[in-house]
Amino acid sequence: MKVVLDTNVLISDIFHSGPPYKIVNAWQKGKIKIIVSKNILTEYQRVAEELSHKFPSVNIDQILELLTIHAEVIDTQEFQVSFCADPDDNKFRG
Repeated sequence: MKVVLDTNVLISDIFHSGPPYKIVNAWQKGKIKIIVSKNILTEYQRVAEELSHKFPSVNIDQILELLTIHAEVIDTQEFQVSFCADPDDNKFRG
């Protein structure tokens, strides 16, 4: 199964080990494949950097590096997506 993680789901997993942890855990075990685009990775990085000041003990760089290396990165330049009420969320639809 291929999934796209909304930023809130990924960040919830990193900074709190709630239900989103199960999703990332399934990915680590090879049960699902995470799909990202460059825009999504940029969004993850931006939000993680903002939160890292509140949670200095969390090393977000390792997690983002794993996503960059092991997630399936797709090119979305050819797509024009405008489905969401919040245009910033268009990167997660497609």
